[in-house]
Amino acid sequence: MALTARTKVLIGVVLLVELILIAVGVMYRQSINRDFELVADEFFGYSAVLDTTLDPPSFPTSFESLWVPYGLKVVSTGEVSAYQMKDRQTGEILGNSIVLETVTRDRSDPQRLKRLPLIVQFSLVGDPSRNVMPWVLERAVKESSKNVTVGNKILSQDQISQIFPRGTIWGVAPLLYLNIEELGQLAEYLAYTRRYYGGSEYPNVARLMVESPDHHPLLGEPSIPIVVLDVPHYLSE
Repeated sequence: MALTARTKVLIGVVLLVELILIAVGVMYRQSINRDFELVADEFFGYSAVLDTTLDPPSFPTSFESLWVPYGLKVVSTGEVSAYQMKDRQTGEILGNSIVLETVTRDRSDPQRLKRLPLIVQFSLVGDPSRNVMPWVLERAVKESSKNVTVGNKILSQDQISQIFPRGTIWGVAPLLYLNIEELGQLAEYLAYTRRYYGGSEYPNVARLMVESPDHHPLLGEPSIPIVVLDVPHYLSE
């Protein structure tokens, strides 16, 4: 029986969709393989979760040092993107941020690539030219000896990508818990992060930092991009 013109068109569409899905799958796999190469070196190690001491912290505080139980060892992919931060409860737009894409691996499954999106810059809707958290980029520039002027101004995506080029390894202190005495001077930063997280800690933090039998946390899955508190270590050789 001869196929109608409509049937031929439908078959053609189905075949085209299948080819597109195959192509997307191949491209995704290639991307995974390229990014896994960033953490495959033995220098990187197998533990993404590290104890970190901010000595001194780069943000305003009266404390000379701060212990961070959940430091993260990550590699930059060099990819940055704009991300609109919203109040988790109301959906109100809080401002615009820049997310740095990083990858890591963890001893729970060292053969599996883990992606961690990190917020490294944030400006308010009513004050779009001012960076609420400039100390993060300032510390990264200082640690890596980059020739970039930061201050309170908003940097472009290209500038931030230059600070965190692909393949560079960093020790990052994420902001997971907000009720910390040493952060008392960061009222604005904490207030907006609290609204973005929807509470006093990172949403589903137990899913991100998973307890293991030996009480050494394992890295799980992020629910939303993580706000960075500090970038105390530049670990690339």
